[in-house]
Amino acid sequence: MSRIEKLKRIKLSNLQQRELQRKLGYVFVDSSILLEALQAAGNGVSQIGGRKITDGNKRLAMLGDSVLQLALLDDWFVGGDSRGTGSTSLRTIGNNHNLNKRGQAFGLRKFINKHRSVVNDLVPQRTMSATVEALIGAVFIDSNQSLKDVKIAMKGLGLFESTCSSISKSSLKLMQGSF
Repeated sequence: MSRIEKLKRIKLSNLQQRELQRKLGYVFVDSSILLEALQAAGNGVSQIGGRKITDGNKRLAMLGDSVLQLALLDDWFVGGDSRGTGSTSLRTIGNNHNLNKRGQAFGLRKFINKHRSVVNDLVPQRTMSATVEALIGAVFIDSNQSLKDVKIAMKGLGLFESTCSSISKSSLKLMQGSF
């Protein structure tokens, strides 16, 4: 694949970028961090902007996983709920199965720059869940570590709605009030 072909693959059209940002509820200052979040591991893209990305969006996903937990526990702590409730929230919201479901429902598949071996445009669960986490990490970095912006993006991704059965009413009120 030529360098030009690789560059074409990593870009989103302006329309796609606006659609994704509208759905997230966050507008990126640095669009290259958004593009990095959408790179599946092994897709052949090794650099975006001035940053090397040797493993697709996996570094952002690692950060996003921790930020997701921080955002959930931030509201949990303020709500005064039990440790068990906090633990249950982390387990039910942050697992790969749930992140995959939320990414699919969000329509993220069409934005991901997939691995070369992907057939029929299907995105494996691990790739989808990593991309959801990477988007959370990207918002965190781009927003100068604004937990408020992260929570808005998580709401856009459907991650707070998915918690209704696993957290207390006081935490839900806090989450809704923080947007």
